[in-house]
Amino acid sequence: MTSGIHRVLIGVGIGLSLLPQVLFFPNEATAVPQFDARFGSVLMPGHEMHMESSYGLSCADCHVNPTGGGMRNEHGREVMLDLLPMVKEDHAEFEEMIHWSKNVAIGGDFRFMYIHSEKASTDSQDSFFPMQSDLYVAVSPTDHLTLYLQDGAGGTREYFGLIRNLPYNSYIKVGQFIPPYGLKLDDHTSFIRDKLQLGVLDQDAGVETGFADGHFFGHAAVINGSPGATVDDNSNKGFSGTAGLRSRYATIGGSYYANRGLHSDRNYAGGYAMAHLWRFSWLGEWDMVRVANLDLDTRMTGSVMYQELDFNPSDGVVLKAKYDRYDPDRTESKDELQRYTAGLDIYPYPYSEVSAQYRRNLEHPALRNDEWFVLLHLFF
Repeated sequence: MTSGIHRVLIGVGIGLSLLPQVLFFPNEATAVPQFDARFGSVLMPGHEMHMESSYGLSCADCHVNPTGGGMRNEHGREVMLDLLPMVKEDHAEFEEMIHWSKNVAIGGDFRFMYIHSEKASTDSQDSFFPMQSDLYVAVSPTDHLTLYLQDGAGGTREYFGLIRNLPYNSYIKVGQFIPPYGLKLDDHTSFIRDKLQLGVLDQDAGVETGFADGHFFGHAAVINGSPGATVDDNSNKGFSGTAGLRSRYATIGGSYYANRGLHSDRNYAGGYAMAHLWRFSWLGEWDMVRVANLDLDTRMTGSVMYQELDFNPSDGVVLKAKYDRYDPDRTESKDELQRYTAGLDIYPYPYSEVSAQYRRNLEHPALRNDEWFVLLHLFF
């Protein structure tokens, strides 16, 4: 119990250590975290009764899922239509199309990629790759209840019942979902998602609750601790949570995850932050990773880090630079992985994105595994 409290304090301390870096970056203007940073002070007309711009936007302001990702709600769709693309279009007819009725809505994400890698493997050397094909359905018989389903051709599946609009803008969620932790990036290959086993295929069953009231937000979940499995394989339960402060200037938070299974014991603690200055947006996360192999009685302590800097020179254009680092064991030398990424995102029309990125991968010993890709993303 003491060690668990110690880890929580470490996570909070890491988050607070980032505070001076972000509080003095004014925000002009989320779910992809870069949109949180860019549009944190923007409210679309007609939504002022539900949100307060001085607090910034939470994930629930743009998504059906309170922790972000998946289906966009009405406000999120308006942000994507009115603020993101080069070409703006009237969306009144579109809103009527995606709402089967007042209480039923649909959405979707489709990603198709061409990837070229120097690594000599048949599936990634030079390939077309259907990366994502997800369909969302949300049924809301009342203002306080939503039944949600996300089903994807690649095995992505989230489904839950959501009791929402509770006091302090809180909610209760039960079902299968990705546990709340850190920056919920749309790139599941980033080390802070992939190495922590919190990617798009790591849904877990459990109960989650949270709130976003004023400048404060928090989410906590009790889960089976067996990602991807229908039934838990042991009597232990996992825990995942995140909490922090948000404003129109910046967001800062800390996260904690604990999961003891039959063969391993995993514990994460870390901090993350987002900020926006003029046309620049910055995202960052650092996590401590402790993994114990219960069969071999071995333990490793490592870390994982992510940094992203975006520049938005004009509507519909984003230049980005990203850095990933993963050190699985601090006691070992030359075992870390690093990745430098440079890219360009273009949003030519509403609900469309073309992304091109080049990745430089570094490890010991050095390998020829750099890669570049072009991605088409269609979404609504």
